[in-house]
Amino acid sequence: MNLKSAKSTSSVVSAPAPFRLLIVEEDDTDALRIEQALQQETPVADPHRARTVAEARTLLSEMVFEATLVNQELPDGDCFDVLDFILKSALQLPVVVLTRYGHEAFAVSVMKAGASDCIRKELDHRHLEGLPMRLQQAMHRHHEMQQFVEQTHRRDQMKLVETVRSTVANIKHEINNPLAIISGNAQLLLELTSLMDLDEELVKPIRDIEEASHRIAVSLEKLNGIKDLIAQESKGEENHLIGLTDW
Repeated sequence: MNLKSAKSTSSVVSAPAPFRLLIVEEDDTDALRIEQALQQETPVADPHRARTVAEARTLLSEMVFEATLVNQELPDGDCFDVLDFILKSALQLPVVVLTRYGHEAFAVSVMKAGASDCIRKELDHRHLEGLPMRLQQAMHRHHEMQQFVEQTHRRDQMKLVETVRSTVANIKHEINNPLAIISGNAQLLLELTSLMDLDEELVKPIRDIEEASHRIAVSLEKLNGIKDLIAQESKGEENHLIGLTDW
């Protein structure tokens, strides 16, 4: 292989794959301009098109997307309908809304509804120049937020696991001490009764106490096994969380 072909092969291998993007836009001209803006330098996106809220719901249900670009107004609804569907479907993907209005209140409302960004459509289409960068930034912010949520969830799980483990250990300790006294005294009484000529009906309650204490001791050992298992799970979660933080 010559140097030229080696460089070409290296470039192909290292090139990032385009992310799958859903464009929800009724206007064919606007949709075409968006696709052209995204493909102008390098193919940063693999675009798929929906013209209505209904079409968007179908595509979102059938395919996996990494980002969604939604026009504010659609023939059968608006961007809030798409955002609501994404939220209710628990789809983890960033949504960028395109609007012809520059009202700050609208931008705030779509962000509260779950959008990652809101871009105003300029009459001279200047907004298309920075669209690839805005999409990448929205995806990056969304990914960071998902990482934060996952880390927070795992920390809460670790706290819960530690609470359970500590509670199990305390219960075992609190039961073990009186149980040892009960079991020891029951065995002592059985030894004493063996030296006496007592009716079996009088001995039976003592024997029942000794057998019951033994069953409790066996159950405590099982509880100790659960405690060890919980400790192992907690250690595994801790290592995973460290890995996420290092990422």
